[in-house]
Amino acid sequence: MRYILVTMLFGLAVGTLARGESEPCPDGKVVSDGLLLNYDFRRGSLPDTKGRIKDLSPSGINAVIRPTTATPSPAKRTGWLEHRVLQGDGRGGWVSRPAKIQAVRHPTAKMTMPFGLVRMDNGELALQCSAEGKSTKPVMAFSRDDGHTWTSFVEIPAANGRPMLLTYHGGGKLSFVAGRRFFSHDYGRTWTDSVEHPPTRQGRPFHLEGNAWVDFDKAGKTKAILELGWHYAPGKKHPRDDANVVFRRSVDGGRSWIDELSPPQWKFTMRHGGKSWLRGVSEGAIVRAANGDLVAALR
Repeated sequence: MRYILVTMLFGLAVGTLARGESEPCPDGKVVSDGLLLNYDFRRGSLPDTKGRIKDLSPSGINAVIRPTTATPSPAKRTGWLEHRVLQGDGRGGWVSRPAKIQAVRHPTAKMTMPFGLVRMDNGELALQCSAEGKSTKPVMAFSRDDGHTWTSFVEIPAANGRPMLLTYHGGGKLSFVAGRRFFSHDYGRTWTDSVEHPPTRQGRPFHLEGNAWVDFDKAGKTKAILELGWHYAPGKKHPRDDANVVFRRSVDGGRSWIDELSPPQWKFTMRHGGKSWLRGVSEGAIVRAANGDLVAALR
């Protein structure tokens, strides 16, 4: 069963659930149990031999593709480097797994910031980034060989800023948000369809960063899209105050939204300097587990 798993702060993964060891990798090719999309801060951000992340660097950022493998293999082709990823063991601990890593860069951008990676039913991966320089433009690239090679980045006309929540709806349809919600009906090649990205029902902003979840019916058609957004109440701001996260869903392919909910459990207090501070969460991603439960990953 295909699934999309989001890991907040470091990116997202697309792939199949690993079941034991992978088959050996023939001819140095990467046989993957999944793909992770990461920010690469060039120094100090890559995991050590145990897979733990070190301090992040303020220098430039590039997209990084990491296919996770249960069995390491020699990389005969240039571009792939040895790497490791941490996987939760379900008991509160971690398993360090071998992997491969490569950077994907826009040729003229100062930074290439990754925000979306989806697997489509035509066999392609779609990667969405922001090409950052004097202006910030959403760009896309595609791969037909599980991330081994990529097309050139293509800018998305009429869209500006950092693209959020790249989502695959099935049947060649994708969407993302950059000011407005943009739609493609041809596997990401054109983006001529767009609608407003609405605020909450109270008129508060619905900021996004993370990943949405799509419920499909038995025929593979979209039943509902679930997403998490956040905002600060009037008079509150980062980093002093608590943010509010709102869950909502769409049953018309992302054109309108219903069933807003802001769980009170997503607020908590912390002690610092002899005072109690109300804290909240902001960026978030949501998945549906195999048992039917919704699982939110929140920053």
